[in-house]
Amino acid sequence: MPFSSYSELQASVMRWMARDDLTDYVPDYITLFEAFINRVLLTHRMSTAHTFPAADAVAELPTDFLSVKSIINDFSGNTAPLQFVTAEQYWRQFSFTEAAARLTSTIYTIEGDFIYLDGSNSTIFISYYQKVPPLTDAAPTNWLLADHPDLYLFGSLTESNAYVQDVQAATLWKARRDELVREMFLQNFRSGGPMAVSAEGATP
Repeated sequence: MPFSSYSELQASVMRWMARDDLTDYVPDYITLFEAFINRVLLTHRMSTAHTFPAADAVAELPTDFLSVKSIINDFSGNTAPLQFVTAEQYWRQFSFTEAAARLTSTIYTIEGDFIYLDGSNSTIFISYYQKVPPLTDAAPTNWLLADHPDLYLFGSLTESNAYVQDVQAATLWKARRDELVREMFLQNFRSGGPMAVSAEGATP
């Protein structure tokens, strides 16, 4: 039976597990797989952009933020890329008051859910990788399920078999999951995307 939605994926996991006592846990298995994939995978399908004014030299990152691609500062029509510095370097050079008093930005750092700049009164364009949108009853599909249903299934089976302590099955499905992650990496690389897959997704 094909599956292309959250409910159909849950039914497939139950069918492949051949158990009827895990129904309430299947959403957890899917959530655990999504957490895993957000740690190991960056592809062009995860690219998006956001624009925000850098008032007070600080701005909150988008809720789906995963990793920066590039950040551009626009001050009165003059654009320039911002350079990343560590939080330690940033706070060693600037106090928050000093940064807010500067008219434009040249560097940035990220702490927690916020981006800090060395100036204000600019418009910031951020290109970034976003998290895979989680499957829910209200949002029953996403690009990863549509394009790679096998990855969703094998990843969820890895978590479900780990839960029931079936080491042999969990090892099998983990190998299949990681193989698909590597294939996605190669496909993305051939299309000019980032070489960005963590070793976590490629080793046993």
